[in-house]
Amino acid sequence: LTTFQDNMEAGVGSWTTQLVSGVTNWAQVTTQSHSTTHSWFSPDEAIVKDNYLITPLFQVPVNATLTFWHNFTMESTYDGCVIEIQPEGSGNWTDLGSLITSGGYTHTISTGWSNPLAGRPAWSGSSGGWQQPSVNLAGYAGQNVQIRFRIGCDSMVSSTGWYVDDVRVSGFEYQCDAVIATGDVDESGTVDLVDLAIIQNTLVGKILEGQAPCTDPAAGDFDGCGHLSAADTLTLAHMLAGNQ
Repeated sequence: LTTFQDNMEAGVGSWTTQLVSGVTNWAQVTTQSHSTTHSWFSPDEAIVKDNYLITPLFQVPVNATLTFWHNFTMESTYDGCVIEIQPEGSGNWTDLGSLITSGGYTHTISTGWSNPLAGRPAWSGSSGGWQQPSVNLAGYAGQNVQIRFRIGCDSMVSSTGWYVDDVRVSGFEYQCDAVIATGDVDESGTVDLVDLAIIQNTLVGKILEGQAPCTDPAAGDFDGCGHLSAADTLTLAHMLAGNQ
């Protein structure tokens, strides 16, 4: 299930930007992109800069992963960029660096020259082209949130800047009031002993709900508790034995 996705080809939409300090705000451009023609871009400037690109509000699904493509060239260790998250109504932005599972921050920003990100881990230097970080948002499941792409520059030396494209948040959600549990957790079209084995292996942590081969865990949630359980294993076993 994808709850938020944007390849930047349909215009600004519900994205918002904020230029706290600096000269040039985030804008959609066609100078570089990962897919098709458009991406978001904010330049690395030789002036103290703090510039936000903020997603629309969206709900985080179960086992969610945030991915996006970016390309940056920043003054190494002095200018940089980070991603942050804000749950609806919290009023607080939290850095997502500790939840990045691949393509993480590359440097710590210098505490000199007044960069708003001073002392923080960030992407800095050069990405060497387009890269795709992944961020684990599982801890925010069920919450409405926004993601903020934040670029910070110090008071000296400019460089190219930060391009962002193809942002996606995906996972899965249970729809217990709409989905009838069939037992077909691997979506093969057949309910069989393979499905039973998948549920059993999920319960002991060998397989993750929502990831292959357990791609439809809601189909095995017979007791409607919101996740796979030992009771679901018994129910499916009885079904396969012809007792239900």
